[in-house]
Amino acid sequence: MTRFACVRTRFGGKRRDFELPRDTDAFRGWVAERRASATSLTIFDRHRDVVLAYLSRMAAVNDQGLYQLIT
Repeated sequence: MTRFACVRTRFGGKRRDFELPRDTDAFRGWVAERRASATSLTIFDRHRDVVLAYLSRMAAVNDQGLYQLIT
């Protein structure tokens, strides 16, 4: 599966890195799996919203031949 962005964040006091799937259905499934295992849906949703805001600009990033890193 092709990856198209890397997210670096903190969950539970630990630094975590995630590579996001490029395929829309795979991405939705990935988010649903991670959300189901989250200890705080409020914090998870806040992180998800930040990531989605970055991803909304992916076309411009891809056009420039760059790799999205979300920290």
